[in-house]
Amino acid sequence: MVFEQRDILEWPECPACDCVLLCDVLHCFPRELKAQVLNKACQALRPGGCLVVRDACAAKTAQHSIVAWAERWAVRLDQNRTLHRLHFETEATHLALLREAGFSRVRPAGRTDLLVKVQCRPGKGNC
Repeated sequence: MVFEQRDILEWPECPACDCVLLCDVLHCFPRELKAQVLNKACQALRPGGCLVVRDACAAKTAQHSIVAWAERWAVRLDQNRTLHRLHFETEATHLALLREAGFSRVRPAGRTDLLVKVQCRPGKGNC
């Protein structure tokens, strides 16, 4: 098992892999860069591979307000780094971005304040 920690947008060619984890990553990018990240993840997955995304969704809830507040402070304190400010999207927007990247079997976690998705590479095997 090999773990890579890199800027996926600066990585010229991601190596083929069985699983891509995007944990608390997508809200650091505007929508067009989120699409690039998801496209690169899709291209890197081997047949039957899985993409796992965990990210906060924009929602009008107290829990999301707390998460967004904490994330803004983490950026200010240089605990989290982003060049593009924070961009929280709704669950519907996340799901649309995944489908646009080529993922067809999306399974949300069933919570609107926190998004967890596991997705097989389109048309290939089961997660």
